[in-house]
Parts: sequence; C-alpha cells; structure tokens
Amino acid sequence: MNGIEKKLDGKAEVIRLNLLQPLGKEIAKRFEVTSAATTLLLDADGKVVYRHTGMPDRKKIVEELIGN
Repeated sequence: MNGIEKKLDGKAEVIRLNLLQPLGKEIAKRFEVTSAATTLLLDADGKVVYRHTGMPDRKKIVEELIGN
C-alpha cells in the first residue's frame, strides 16, 4: 500500500490498522477480516465494495477507486 496515497490524490483516504491493537481488532471483527494483509474498499456509507486478502494489487485498487 506504500505510495498508493499519492496515486489517489485526495480521492480516497487510506487507513491502515494494526490487528493486534484494540481498534484494529474491533474493525476486523466488524468487517469479518480473518487474515492480515486484507484490503477493503468502502463506499461513503461504509459498505464494502471491494475485498482482497493477500498482497494488495495497487493497480487494481486504483482502478476500482478512480477508473483507468
């Protein structure tokens, strides 16, 4: 996810959570995250519109958010 903030240029906010911390555990439970290296894209209402487990594909994430 390093550097993806620049590509998004204010079109989306990137939030990284530590799943070992209380807030990270709470969010992981809420969104049913069972593995580290899970990427979620949420719409303005907090609905998951994209989910990927494993190493993130920056190009795919940017395409999902802002198109080609």
